[in-house]
Amino acid sequence: MTGMLSHRRRCASDLPAESLPWQALRDANVGCVQANNRSRAMHFVISATWGPTDPTRAMLPFIFAASAVQAGDEVTLMLFHDAVYMAVEGAGAKLVPVGPPNRYEEVAAHPKATLWACKPCVEVRGLAGAPLDRRIKLGGMNEFHAAAKGADARVINY
Repeated sequence: MTGMLSHRRRCASDLPAESLPWQALRDANVGCVQANNRSRAMHFVISATWGPTDPTRAMLPFIFAASAVQAGDEVTLMLFHDAVYMAVEGAGAKLVPVGPPNRYEEVAAHPKATLWACKPCVEVRGLAGAPLDRRIKLGGMNEFHAAAKGADARVINY
């Protein structure tokens, strides 16, 4: 079997590249990727679900978002589930992750970052009356979907 597979590879490699459609397609795609590599900013749409009970996991989406905005990319970050606790005024900035730095303020204050908190998640946790960070908008899955369906969007889930 090994000899047969080796023979197939050798025979395929003897053919001209234009006769191998997948080879031509691969070569064309490599050229496109190289030509467009970082020629425009990306839009990362991030969903976060971890809250203050696990500060390191809760901070990971903010660390990624900080890296993205530093590179000139745009970020939409939606706080779902227990991550909405970070929408309470001052809570995100006070979080102390184990190891990585807290990047909440860097992201929340950045003009290329849009932060959302899931309104139903806020309400079910009794946070509707709490003072929320003024930079965070209340929305839901419709807003997350709208951001995620953009042609340049890349969805990241934490």
